[in-house]
Amino acid sequence: MLPYLLMITMLLVAIIMLNALIAIMGDTYDRVSETRLERGLQGRALLLIEIEEAMTKDDQKDPDLFPRWCRLLTLTLNLI
Repeated sequence: MLPYLLMITMLLVAIIMLNALIAIMGDTYDRVSETRLERGLQGRALLLIEIEEAMTKDDQKDPDLFPRWCRLLTLTLNLI
């Protein structure tokens, strides 16, 4: 009788632990997907800044490459 009780207990503990793991993974996925868009846009902005820093000063002053709104974005991100 004791071995059967031990096996049933171990099975129930395994099922409960698996359920807890699924719940934790679901919460983590929800938390990450809430900020997915913001992180993607921030990554793009940082990439643009990196490309801008790699350009020459003459290219940076070219209004065709850098309209006025790009300069405002650069100033805003530098404040963060």
